Amino acid sequence: IILPLKRIEHNLSKVLTSWFSLYAKQPIVMELMIKAFFDRFLTTRLQFLTLMQAIEVYAPKNHKHFMSRGKYKKLVKQPMLAAFPQSFPKNTFKIALPDPYADLQENLETRVHYGNVVGFKSHFYSLSQSLSSSSRNIFFSQIRNHKNFTDSIVSTRDYFTHYDPRSKKRKRRDKNLHSICRRLK
Repeated sequence: IILPLKRIEHNLSKVLTSWFSLYAKQPIVMELMIKAFFDRFLTTRLQFLTLMQAIEVYAPKNHKHFMSRGKYKKLVKQPMLAAFPQSFPKNTFKIALPDPYADLQENLETRVHYGNVVGFKSHFYSLSQSLSSSSRNIFFSQIRNHKNFTDSIVSTRDYFTHYDPRSKKRKRRDKNLHSICRRLK
């Protein structure tokens, strides 16, 4: 939250120390937040996506897993990777294209690798619930259903990131994005 100097000047040393400490731990997150706060040329959609990216970059430092990494590797990851064919079929297209099966194999391996990590939707909801009561009151002011609200924010992020038609129905209207960006800040 951006505060006027008069509100923090009695504690300025502590506030600056805290800010630089946060910046040292999460520089990309802080740079994205600064961009979202101060770049006057960002459209509302880009401001929203910048804030979502800051949350997503912040997420890996605080990811939760469904099971321990060792247990996941032994029970899920290794057996699934071993079940993949040694080589996927060769490109049978008549025109020269990058090998689509290489993409498929890489995509499947990536999904297995990250399969133990709680997804962005769950992480965002958890993050919104972990706010202090005063921050939660600001974030959810005049919002009746917190889960539907956070789901719609995630759907909007999904739509603008992937342009998945399934997310379009659930995304927030553009006219609401400015208000959402203010809440996210």
